[in-house]
Amino acid sequence: HTSSAFAFAMAITLVLKKKGVAIPAFIFAFLMGMSRIYVGVHYPTDVIVGAVVGIIYAIIGYLIFAKLYDVVYPKIEAAFAKMKAKKAE
Repeated sequence: HTSSAFAFAMAITLVLKKKGVAIPAFIFAFLMGMSRIYVGVHYPTDVIVGAVVGIIYAIIGYLIFAKLYDVVYPKIEAAFAKMKAKKAE
């Protein structure tokens, strides 16, 4: 749960780049981790490692997405421009 919550918080932070969204997202992720400890289903170390893993996965996913976007987006734009030109004929 904590890993997913932190991955989500980090992903929207990287994509939106707005403190107004990032801070509540990380507060929610932190509370998610604390709830896991409170209910007694995880140790604090589990939650800390889960948070770190979630953040790392989000960063890796964002970097992969950014790289693919740079490669794929120009091809999509070219295809749409070609379709538009064909329609104009």
